Amino acid sequence: MRSLVFLVLLGAAFALDDDKIVGGYECQRHSQPWQVSLNVGYHFCGGSLVNNLWVVSAAHCYKSRIEVRLGEHHINVNENTEQFISSDRVIRHPQYNSGTIDNDIMLIKLSKPAELNAYVQPVALPTSCAPAGTMCLVSGWGNTMSSTADSNKLQCLQIPILSDRDCNNSYPGMITKSMFCAGYLEGGKDSCQGDSGGPVVCNNQLHGIVSWGYGCAERNRPGVYAKVCIFSQWLVQSAVMRSLVFLVLLGAAFALDDDKIVGGYECQRHSQPWQVSLNAGYHFCGGSLVNNLWVVSAAHCYKSRIEVRLGEHHITVSENTEQFISSDRVIRHPQYSSWNIDNDIMLIKLSKPAEINTYVQPVALPTSCAPAGTMCLVSGWGNTMSPTADSNKLQCLQIPILSDRDCNNSYPGMITNSMFCAGYLEGGKDSCQGDSGGPVVCNNQLQGIVSWGYGCAEKNHPGVYAKVCIFSQWLADTMNSN
Repeated sequence: MRSLVFLVLLGAAFALDDDKIVGGYECQRHSQPWQVSLNVGYHFCGGSLVNNLWVVSAAHCYKSRIEVRLGEHHINVNENTEQFISSDRVIRHPQYNSGTIDNDIMLIKLSKPAELNAYVQPVALPTSCAPAGTMCLVSGWGNTMSSTADSNKLQCLQIPILSDRDCNNSYPGMITKSMFCAGYLEGGKDSCQGDSGGPVVCNNQLHGIVSWGYGCAERNRPGVYAKVCIFSQWLVQSAVMRSLVFLVLLGAAFALDDDKIVGGYECQRHSQPWQVSLNAGYHFCGGSLVNNLWVVSAAHCYKSRIEVRLGEHHITVSENTEQFISSDRVIRHPQYSSWNIDNDIMLIKLSKPAEINTYVQPVALPTSCAPAGTMCLVSGWGNTMSPTADSNKLQCLQIPILSDRDCNNSYPGMITNSMFCAGYLEGGKDSCQGDSGGPVVCNNQLQGIVSWGYGCAEKNHPGVYAKVCIFSQWLADTMNSN
């Protein structure tokens, strides 16, 4: 493991064992405003702010309670730019392996939102994987092993991403799909490592997390980093997405943590005939049939090939009402952003027309945007967290659209024009969430798509939905041209 050391040189050469040389510089003050220090009475790892409530770090940095320090440059001096926020929860990747350091990624939820300003800003998550040769910047605090560098000040180094071949040749049999190498094979001229858990930023996107390596600036021993681009779906699901869970109660109250209560009911059979299940060998998202050839869902549900299941009520029982139709093409909104879930809408063209009947019917697209206070119905399959509800049967819940003010107050700085909130600010009495991608229907029109939110029925954390009414032109143009 990279063990928190950051070898740098500021304008001079420094000989290590075997004549190795390292080089680097003090970062321009607050030029890496996403960089955080993880602290438990002392600095022990780095991390990256990715929105005002979540930090990404390395799973090998795990501690159950962490103080996250933001806006730092000199970690031993108070510069009046810092924010110290304790962790609310710390979530390692479920497939993290401490023996091989595979899937070395972790999320930290802050106990309160960070204040975004000139000193504290999130870094974008990657939209694709960066190719070999891309120059990146790694940053962190640590032992510089230089007589002139001050390791208490944030240090920066430019490093290139290496090819998979060079990476595997450097560490035979040790590199997994969740890793990449960066640095110089000849050794001796770049960082040995940054703080474990710290950022590797390429083209203003977080592509790497400092993970492990052998020695310091040794020949054929580059640094190994967690490959953030392959974790996009997990990050979104864990941090901000509604993640396919549907909390309901059928006629009874059910206490969750902090005495939260949720409520709902099994939908009347085939009362939501536009509801579809998206399937890839398993049900993974919901969607809405809008005509006999097209389904609307959430962009974060994207897969290149999808089986669309229509006419479903009980998704594990054949009821002779179902139609299973494969996708012909899957089209995400071109401005969809995986890091802030903006423009979270997607169209699926069916490979053949659905047969419209009693069990399969399209829902109307909106003619205008629904105002605050409108009651809507959200539906989906998922984990009901109720001893009496059967999550294999379609579940329904009534929720009101909230005002823009209440929505923005619930998620400061995170709500865009493509989103709206629905639910109850007091928490505890409605759904936590429907299946991602599923419908929110108001006055018989598809006004929302289940998108994201924090927790389950928590106070002041309602569900956030994609606002279908603002996408009318894109939906019409895309369906007409494809």
